[in-house]
Amino acid sequence: MGLLGTTQFYANVRDAAGTLLSNNVVTWTVANPALLGVSAIGLVTGLVLGNSVVEASVDGVTGSAPVTVSSTPPQATPGWPNLPAGYRPLADQSFSTAASLTKLWTVLWNDANLGAIVPDSSSPHSPGSVYQMRYPAGFAGGTAPSTVVYKLGRISHVFVGTWWKASAGWQGHESNVNKIQFLFPPDGNGDLYMTAYGPPAGPFELRVNLQFPGIESRGWLPPNVDPGRVTMGEWHRIEWLVELNTPGIANGVVRWWLDGRLVGDYRDVTFPNLKLDNFKLSPTFGGIGGAKAREDFVWYDHVFIAWR
Repeated sequence: MGLLGTTQFYANVRDAAGTLLSNNVVTWTVANPALLGVSAIGLVTGLVLGNSVVEASVDGVTGSAPVTVSSTPPQATPGWPNLPAGYRPLADQSFSTAASLTKLWTVLWNDANLGAIVPDSSSPHSPGSVYQMRYPAGFAGGTAPSTVVYKLGRISHVFVGTWWKASAGWQGHESNVNKIQFLFPPDGNGDLYMTAYGPPAGPFELRVNLQFPGIESRGWLPPNVDPGRVTMGEWHRIEWLVELNTPGIANGVVRWWLDGRLVGDYRDVTFPNLKLDNFKLSPTFGGIGGAKAREDFVWYDHVFIAWR
């Protein structure tokens, strides 16, 4: 087949009688990694023009398909100064139209249509529109107005860049937690999340939390380089790098930047034995309890995701 940029491949697995099976684990490989990249879920990216082969293996049985790379993906939208060398774009979401939330982007949750793409000519990265999430007065703590998910495909190194803004005078949650974005393993047993952390009236700082139930975890990763002060009512460029550790070695990486400034720099993190499978925009209002006394909003101008 001809490949234009990035394409999702699928494997139909059948038994000896020809019955379609659904629970088998498929291993994806390519014949020439310099020409094609492939994720654990079969997302194939053309890197160099030419011909190659994609292979899918299940229980020792392999099927293949020839691929001609006729167009490589566009370069990442500029504006992510801390994107590490060697990282390949997975997603470059501008929230330009509702149709942009297709393919591997999914609106998992949208309470009473509180999440929507709306016009905003002032958005800093991709002017024209943004994804808005509204918290009406009385909105209960512990949930998000909407949750948008991107399927990563069991990777171990990920970079996320986004532009984010919360309402001026934002009413923070009584738990000090105002979540911005998440990374989840395949089984959903735990997660990492980034939050604007601080008392209900502020000030707020950008920090990360590792929470994996039943497994010893680092927990809170507060800023250790820059205070990471978040000004509500203003757009902020947030960059986030997570690299899982080598098994048995405490060399996992969690780093994040606010408006170009390095805020947190941890390079000795030990994660459970996992991969990263889902990225979620799910701006959960705190922990359990509490409610919004006023209407508030958060906006996302753009999300860029890369991996290696």
